[in-house]
Amino acid sequence: MLNRPVAEELGLRLLREFDQPNAGSGDLPTRISVFSGATIAFPGNSLDLPQIAAIDLGEIERTYGTRIDAIVGYPLMARDVVIVDFDGRTLTMEDPAAFAYNGTHGARDRRRAECP
Repeated sequence: MLNRPVAEELGLRLLREFDQPNAGSGDLPTRISVFSGATIAFPGNSLDLPQIAAIDLGEIERTYGTRIDAIVGYPLMARDVVIVDFDGRTLTMEDPAAFAYNGTHGARDRRRAECP
């Protein structure tokens, strides 16, 4: 999910907009914009999306006091092993075929979510 102003900065073509109840913060419907495709790329990986949704994340930016370009989720993380280092404030994605767990934490400290 892109921040709406970022989608505009990138010059993505707006395809449609609609209001969706219960999709954002507060009681009012959230305006969702759907833009033409984009490629999300980062070192060692990329994801081609034919369409990408965007909402205004300004309220969340103000709450946390930082710029937020996007919120990533299942479509981006589904193909890889995702390692979250909360202390180091990093998220690392690795190829499942090449991944070998070498951490010091036991199974009770690891979390795995199965998604359909």
